[in-house]
Amino acid sequence: MERELLQAFGHDLPRKARQGQYAGIEQGEYVAEAIGAVFMSLGMHLRDLPRAVVTDALAAARLHLHGPSGRRDPRGNRSALTDGPGH
Repeated sequence: MERELLQAFGHDLPRKARQGQYAGIEQGEYVAEAIGAVFMSLGMHLRDLPRAVVTDALAAARLHLHGPSGRRDPRGNRSALTDGPGH
């Protein structure tokens, strides 16, 4: 039940962000806060997480903070960060 809830939430967040663009409703702040909360939790429990989760989280953080253009990267939708287990 918990897994299904988290998976549904993870699936719905990107949809909510895209939907807001078309409806003229700003959803970005809500989506960013939700994702930020998850990454803060991941950082606090890094040692307890499966390696694939750590790898994906670090790849996302590095791309965002240290990518070619950092936060202003104009490439938009990107392919999967890794091809590790579970992808």
